Amino acid sequence: MERKRINKLKLFSILVTTTFIFVVGIFFGQSISRAQLDEISNIQQDLRTQTLGLELQYALASQGTCDVPDLNTLGNELYDMSDTLARMENSLGKLNNDVLKLKEYYSLLEIKHWLFLKDFNENCKYDVPIILYFYSNLGDCDNRERQGYVLTYMKKRGPDINIFSFDLNLDNSVIKGLKKIYELEDRDLPVLIVGDEVYEGLRDADEIDSILSS
Repeated sequence: MERKRINKLKLFSILVTTTFIFVVGIFFGQSISRAQLDEISNIQQDLRTQTLGLELQYALASQGTCDVPDLNTLGNELYDMSDTLARMENSLGKLNNDVLKLKEYYSLLEIKHWLFLKDFNENCKYDVPIILYFYSNLGDCDNRERQGYVLTYMKKRGPDINIFSFDLNLDNSVIKGLKKIYELEDRDLPVLIVGDEVYEGLRDADEIDSILSS
């Protein structure tokens, strides 16, 4: 079962790269003219910078060195940008087309960074803490918000933790691939994944600490 999941993740990483290139071309090729969406343009530029940072880290890692500077910096910057996305969702609506496109690109960037950290942990014998957080903007909003508050608290308390959040309602082949790999279709949301273990339902900080230390 474990080997099967590893093989799926290898195929999934290829899908991420292909979809990432495709979505980047569409996303950055669109013109956003409305004044109320000016902030999206600023985030686009930030995401361009994040992408360059990722590629540089990948290039360093591909040279066989495990001495990658500022390993957590990019992850922290990505996490901080989630606050901006949340504000945009609140002001423009969760189903706003421009917001959804931005979330899709942001999610792909998160997945790309997650795969990098996963490989870094395995190849360089590091133990960078990684949490995947899956939620839905439909249905049980209370648990989603509570889990979000808990993870935000943990990130502020320990900035070395890498938390990647994904909206399972995004219509994207990469997100669908993750759902299939971790069999998330009928899970009790929210879902946390640490290592390859899946944890369903709302978890408090003490529970997550215990999971990370196990």
